[in-house]
Amino acid sequence: MVGLLQAQATQEGYTLTALPGVRLLRSDRPLARTPVLYDPGIVIVCQGVKRGYMGAKVYQYDAQHYLAVSVPVP
Repeated sequence: MVGLLQAQATQEGYTLTALPGVRLLRSDRPLARTPVLYDPGIVIVCQGVKRGYMGAKVYQYDAQHYLAVSVPVP
């Protein structure tokens, strides 16, 4: 799976796909904590780990855990 995604996302940053509303994010290094607003959707991490922070709560998702967002959340 990782090899297939690397072939689609050849450089860091967002890559649009042929599927409407589906995009890939590639990062080859840790990213600093940045405030974001998640729109409704699903985030699937295929390699590595992603952490989201809301107040003192830490949400971690990785290749074994996904994030599903049903309403916009910071």
